[in-house]
This record gives sequence, structure tokens and C-alpha cells, in this order.
Amino acid sequence: GNSGIGAAIVRALAASGAAVVIDYVSRPEDAADLVKNITASGGRAVGVEADVSSVAGIDKLIQTAVDEFGRLDAFVNNAGIEKRHSLLE
Repeated sequence: GNSGIGAAIVRALAASGAAVVIDYVSRPEDAADLVKNITASGGRAVGVEADVSSVAGIDKLIQTAVDEFGRLDAFVNNAGIEKRHSLLE
């Protein structure tokens, strides 16, 4: 949730009053910036590095939500993989 559509979802949820766990697998500084912006506006947010392609990564996200905010009410899966190839490939 630290870039693109995921970041937009995080911002919208936080603006609606939700406490958010921001997942990232790269660019931790983008997640940190989102956390900073949300908390500066009075919201609640935490970033966590977790790979949602593994059960352990999903467990880590859920446990972080419970540890930080007491519970998990919703889980948005916006993970995506982009592979670029030429049209002829």
C-alpha cells in the first residue's frame, strides 16, 4: 500500500477514520512518508514489510494490526506484479 492505487486506498481509509497497516516489499521510505502524513493529520498508521505471497507475510500483517490497533476489521489485498515485455515476446 505504499504506492499507486494502494497508497490511494490507504489515504482514503485513513481519511475515513480507519487505522491502517501499510504493507510494503520495497521502498520503505514511501511507506514511512504515508505513515508520517497520516499521523500528522491525526490518523493512525503503521508500516510493515511483509510479502503477501506467503502465509507468513499475511500472518505478519494481521499480527501487526492486532498488536498496534487491537483488532483487524478489514483486509484489502491490492498486491500486483508487473512484468514488462515487448509486444513481440
